[in-house]
Amino acid sequence: MRAFPLLDGKSAVIIFSCMQTDRLTIKAQEALQSARQIAHNRSHQEVDGEHLLAAMLEQADSLTPALLEKLGVSSEKISANN
Repeated sequence: MRAFPLLDGKSAVIIFSCMQTDRLTIKAQEALQSARQIAHNRSHQEVDGEHLLAAMLEQADSLTPALLEKLGVSSEKISANN
């Protein structure tokens, strides 16, 4: 497994060992970085799907809100629950 320290330098976030972040798109790398920041701001020890979804909903020009709406899921309700 590969560990990424949170911004406070104390906690560690575990990302799947098969993930090579350098092979991700710039947008995906930005989403992961934003997810780490969200986890840190919430004093969470790990980055999980909740943080990544929140980051993807906040991204400029993100397709995530439109995809959720197409599935009948309100991105505003998801954002309000985070």
